[in-house]
Amino acid sequence: MQAIEFSTISENGKIAIPNLYSTWFAKPVRVILLAEDSTPITPAQSFGQFIEQFRATADFEVTHGDTQPVENLF
Repeated sequence: MQAIEFSTISENGKIAIPNLYSTWFAKPVRVILLAEDSTPITPAQSFGQFIEQFRATADFEVTHGDTQPVENLF
């Protein structure tokens, strides 16, 4: 596996590969994002953020046994 490293700022969810690495433009790649800030995000915070986003975008109601709404599931 080959690897390159560069710093950038994503724009609208897109990460541009610098022209210096133009030979990588058409390659399948694996992406690992590393935040440069030093504020750690714990798994619990990440899960909490996921749940908040899920609640904000879900267009259905979570139920148990298809009959009763689930209270305080999250």
